[in-house]
Amino acid sequence: MKEQEEYKPIMEKTIQAFNQRGKDFLPGKLGIMVTDVGTGTLAVELAVTTSHLAPNG
Repeated sequence: MKEQEEYKPIMEKTIQAFNQRGKDFLPGKLGIMVTDVGTGTLAVELAVTTSHLAPNG
C-alpha cells in the first residue's frame, strides 16, 4: 500500500497558491478556480461544461 504523504498546510494564502495546489487534484479536475482570497473567505468559480453533466440526462 502506498504511504500517504505528510499534510503540508498552505503557508502562502494567495489565489495562485490555491490554484497551483489544487490543479492535479479534484478542484483541478472539475475546473474549479479560486478567484478571491480574504480573511476567513475564499471565492471560487466553476464553469459548467458537458463533462459535468450525466449522460442519462
